[in-house]
Amino acid sequence: MSQKSERAIIVRMIAILVFIYYMYVLLKHSIFTRILSGHAMRGLELIPFQNTSALGSLFKASTWTNADALTPVAGHIVFFLPLGFILPFLDKRTKTYLPILGVAAAISFSIEILQYLTKSGITSTDHLLLNLFGATLGYLLYKALRYAYMNS
Repeated sequence: MSQKSERAIIVRMIAILVFIYYMYVLLKHSIFTRILSGHAMRGLELIPFQNTSALGSLFKASTWTNADALTPVAGHIVFFLPLGFILPFLDKRTKTYLPILGVAAAISFSIEILQYLTKSGITSTDHLLLNLFGATLGYLLYKALRYAYMNS
């Protein structure tokens, strides 16, 4: 086995371990911690960009000067950024943008449905859009770092 293929196997194994840990943290934060807290909360926001939702608050000037208002928005983006970065290392089929977007949408949608069913959060189209934006940023980061590595 060549040194290059050994390195690829090691990188893939590390990516699998990081992905498993990432999914654990994501589900723990978005579902299980809220269920175990005993604080039931259920909401459904299907119309994007409503003022009551995280994404709608981005368009208010007061959001940018209030850290408490910006935190939920940034949180959705930050929590899905690693997904867009890790997925290309896992499988050749996830080295392009559309499969990344599909996997991110499936995971995000599943979390939103689970939150609704378990009364552990607000189910919102804005959350889905922010999560997809986070995964997109992660993928762009992967592409930028890969380009820099390949051209160095």
